[in-house]
Amino acid sequence: MLARSERELLGCLADLSRDRPVFVKEVLDYRYGYLLDHPAEIAWITHTFLVRDPRQAISSHYAVKPTVTCPEIGYERLHELFQLIWSALHQPLVIRAEDLVREPAAVVAAYCAAVGLPFLPTR
Repeated sequence: MLARSERELLGCLADLSRDRPVFVKEVLDYRYGYLLDHPAEIAWITHTFLVRDPRQAISSHYAVKPTVTCPEIGYERLHELFQLIWSALHQPLVIRAEDLVREPAAVVAAYCAAVGLPFLPTR
């Protein structure tokens, strides 16, 4: 499948999700105006925010790109999307990256339970 717009991407994701769970990792280097202007089109998606201590995230960005700007880091867009989902759709899941690193099995088990997926621990 090839998607050339946000709307087409949502259609592709909907098609794929009919047969299996679909995970999409998104970054907020850019503002997704279509999604913000059409919240009903993302209401069927289970939204999860993986958040990291801002000091660590900003340091990491800066190490890779010393000329990084505040908009490129994406916290304003992250907050904008979170507010949209919280107010218009439903309460999104929030996972702290530090918790995931400290207790991966417990965090993943809780996530799976929250989204209705089986937890399959490593053997």
